[in-house]
Amino acid sequence: MTDSKRSSQPTTLLEILEEKLLKVMPERERQELHKYDEALKAVGSGHDAHVALKSAKWAIETSAKEGDSSWSHLVSGIKEVFASANEAQWAARVAEITLNSKLSTSLEVAGVDEAVKVAIALADEKGWSSVPWEELIDSILDIED
Repeated sequence: MTDSKRSSQPTTLLEILEEKLLKVMPERERQELHKYDEALKAVGSGHDAHVALKSAKWAIETSAKEGDSSWSHLVSGIKEVFASANEAQWAARVAEITLNSKLSTSLEVAGVDEAVKVAIALADEKGWSSVPWEELIDSILDIED
């Protein structure tokens, strides 16, 4: 994203994720995240449901792998929502909801929020170098049109 783009309101979930991560990351990690700017732009704006799902999965998996049992509260709500969903079913459901209400926006942002909460918790406990945020970005870059 360009600086002028950053000064405006984020328009896609991917931009929201990047903005939230940039706000909490130390300078070194922000510079690393900026290396993905062009590749993330190429993902396009029509993948919010997939970005949300990948963010939620990353939060759930990372909290289970990296955190202790006290971390379960970080992802308990989002874990229930995504527990039985696979990507195709979930994306279709979000698309359906999008046509009828604003619920999908809240649900999608929840996936991103959970990922950021887990990243912050892990960084607070073990340092930012221990946060596997690149795995999240890489999984988002694997989204296909």
